[in-house]
Amino acid sequence: MNQKSETPQQHAVVHTPGPWAVERRWSNGCEIVPRIVCKPDDDRGCGWIADIIGAPYLGHESTLPNARLIAAAPELLEACKAAVVVLAGIRCRSVAERDLLQEIHDKLWSAVVKARSVV
Repeated sequence: MNQKSETPQQHAVVHTPGPWAVERRWSNGCEIVPRIVCKPDDDRGCGWIADIIGAPYLGHESTLPNARLIAAAPELLEACKAAVVVLAGIRCRSVAERDLLQEIHDKLWSAVVKARSVV
């Protein structure tokens, strides 16, 4: 794999640490905006991360799946960082195998960078 100038481990955590969960909220028998919350697993407490509001043009059926994907983000980020490290250490037996692993490595690295980018 092409070596990058930095590794994912060199970045400090700037987001609320996981795990996160979807909290489904109801009002008068109707589900309202799902909320992403951090789950308390230590002394840091817990709290609200975000409310997920469906875009009217997408329909509200996408709101809960979007909330679930966002809630999985901390675990997905950790999995991507681990996979980048593992892929960097694999010795390839062929050019095709190297190219495939490089493509996968680059996609994972791109996701890590996107999660860490300053807007």
